[in-house]
Amino acid sequence: MLFAAPLAACADDAHEVTASDASEIRELTEAEVLADLDALGTQIRTSYGLLDFKKARFGFDLDAELAAARTKILAATTEGDRLRPFYELLAKLKDGHVSLSFTMRATSTTEHSIPMWLTPIGEDYYVSYDASGLLVGDRLVSIDGKTAHELEQLLLPLCEIGTLESSRHRVANLMSTRPFYAGPELQPHGAAAIVVVERDGVNVRLELSWGRKSGGTTGLVRPPLASTPPVPGASDGTALALEHILGSGPEGSRWQSGAAEPWFLTPTTAKDLGIAPVTPRPETLAKYGAPTDFGEALQLGAYRYTFEGKNVLLLRIPTFNLRSAAYDEHVAWVSALLDDTNADASTDVVVIDTSHNPGGKFFYVEGLISMFLTKPIPNELIAERANRSLVQRYVGHANSAASDLDAYTVWRARLSGIEAANDRGDLLAPFTPGWGAIMGPTVPRRGLVATGEPTLSPHPLVTWKGPILVLQDELAGSCGDVFPALMQNGGVAKTFGARTAGMGGPRGDYTLPVSNAYLALTSGLFGPADGEGGIENIENDGVVPDYPRALTPADLRNGYVDYVRDFSKVAVGLAPSR
Repeated sequence: MLFAAPLAACADDAHEVTASDASEIRELTEAEVLADLDALGTQIRTSYGLLDFKKARFGFDLDAELAAARTKILAATTEGDRLRPFYELLAKLKDGHVSLSFTMRATSTTEHSIPMWLTPIGEDYYVSYDASGLLVGDRLVSIDGKTAHELEQLLLPLCEIGTLESSRHRVANLMSTRPFYAGPELQPHGAAAIVVVERDGVNVRLELSWGRKSGGTTGLVRPPLASTPPVPGASDGTALALEHILGSGPEGSRWQSGAAEPWFLTPTTAKDLGIAPVTPRPETLAKYGAPTDFGEALQLGAYRYTFEGKNVLLLRIPTFNLRSAAYDEHVAWVSALLDDTNADASTDVVVIDTSHNPGGKFFYVEGLISMFLTKPIPNELIAERANRSLVQRYVGHANSAASDLDAYTVWRARLSGIEAANDRGDLLAPFTPGWGAIMGPTVPRRGLVATGEPTLSPHPLVTWKGPILVLQDELAGSCGDVFPALMQNGGVAKTFGARTAGMGGPRGDYTLPVSNAYLALTSGLFGPADGEGGIENIENDGVVPDYPRALTPADLRNGYVDYVRDFSKVAVGLAPSR
């Protein structure tokens, strides 16, 4: 392979490194895995902010789980078997922000996959993408003799997250992509999987070849002199865990978490309802300081259509974590869109699609919400793990605001509360408002706006005063929970769809010392203020929609026309008669 030569140049004269042995990575020993287990336990104790919450809610006992994991590791004979207890332990937290990933694993470890994409509907799993003789809407009966229900029971203990509905999407992924740490009952026993699906009342049997991906460094080392270097993206922030866990379709498909287009916007729905994309006028974009041509950097979308004689503006917000980090400019784009909408005066209702939104940054959520407010509403509150790391962070906040007495006073008061909580040994610091609303390049972020206030205020330049419907689903989490929660809790909008993923806390990132595995842990709790110093809980509860609407097999088969018609009917029903 291309990378063999440069590696050989650095090799000892007695042994020439080749492509094959350059990729060989030995398995972690029992002692090494136990060392990482100890580190995992320490990291959870010191950084995970929800231990008390999970113990009260689910009876989670960290000491007991660590002891059980140790026993399993001592009985294991392979790297996959030694690492499986890590995933089983973390799954018992039932936390969508918690994840563990191994960029580097032993060459001997193997992952298997078949070209099949599923989505859970009701108690069953259905094909969501045409491939390999499978058709959208086929109901999964079995894989290699195990029924869909049996597979769910085997996989759920490895991947459970915030809610059962969101967890079942992860189960759907693992049915066709078996991780290296899956138990022997989940490992392929032949070259091809025997897949049985029900189609039009008849069972159809197919053989799908198992793809095989070994560990080691093969595929990790790039060839020299790459013609186009990779473009670095923004930090994933709170979004990473959900994107990693909930992506449930081929790359670029509408079933990917955070997909740019609405998942229900198919050629069928676009034609049926006359849905057409729209963009703000160039002069309005310039007015608010937004680029007149974002190109592929734009992670927003807007569409117009008419339903039952009323005009609908559909705003798609796929993520609150931008690749470009151009948050001000994205808020400005929405400002321009709403300015044009207000000037046109023909729009009856705005539908905001946050389904499949994996989360991101609070300040972006707050900035977007500000443009739909006609009066202040309760802000979200956040309480993080009380420790020296948090104390140090707030020291930095206070120092950065030293020239602004109002902001400095707020940061210093919050720092005192964190110090007191840490001294008492409290798990969490006091609740404080989410801070730093972004309102566009033409609205400076300073003073108490930067520190966060108990309420969110309307945008000073533009606001939509008409009815609003927010679309949400079980693939929306973290700030994807917060956006509909704040809009619903503040009486700003009605919500439609399914309960959100229930990821109600900020996230911290860590590394295990021996394996170098990436570990994400939730550091606290957040949610809309409840008016009594606490929050409306999101963690493991999610946001229940005002208008529940579950996906159906018929939706898959007919291109989601009924789904779009159903939310459109609710939306125009919110609009007053002309």
